[in-house]
Amino acid sequence: MTTATFQETEPSKQQLHALAQIVARGDDGPFQMVNIIQYKPQADYPADMDAPARRGREAYGEYAAIVGPLIFALGGSVAFRQEVELGFVG
Repeated sequence: MTTATFQETEPSKQQLHALAQIVARGDDGPFQMVNIIQYKPQADYPADMDAPARRGREAYGEYAAIVGPLIFALGGSVAFRQEVELGFVG
């Protein structure tokens, strides 16, 4: 079995420039965001962080429990959520 590899997920300079132009226009309308998350078997933390051992999915669940209410308070919502068996882009 082969392991899937993924492209870098950080925005390009061109994407950041386009975002800066939108912000400069003062456009505060709605936007959509897609998060494609691949969990690590074991969550990684900096050596100086006193964090308990846990799976990546568990660590993300704790993060989501904190950030989710903040996003919802700002008017955000989850439009679609699904477990993925196979990711295919092309």
